[in-house]
Amino acid sequence: MMLKRFSLKVFALTVCLSLCMYYTAFAQVIVDEVSVLSGTVTWTVQVGQEVQEGSNLVSIQTLTGSASACRASQKGIVSAVLVHAGQDVQVGQTVVKISPQH
Repeated sequence: MMLKRFSLKVFALTVCLSLCMYYTAFAQVIVDEVSVLSGTVTWTVQVGQEVQEGSNLVSIQTLTGSASACRASQKGIVSAVLVHAGQDVQVGQTVVKISPQH
């Protein structure tokens, strides 16, 4: 009887660990891309678009002219755009979310 209980506990623990490893391996990591400049948004990348590291994600109008407010920190697919044309953004504000591709 004791051996049966021990076997069930080991089985349950094995299943739990297997599920944890599965979810960790296949979990989607989302990267928050933030604005490095303040200004008014003039253009944004589109949701679903594939981007490379360094790709422009958001352009803004500043006091000195048009500039890139945010560039992709890594290759991936744009999963969300949190700003729109005409909206004011601040330094450090999350403007785009990317699902990395390996």
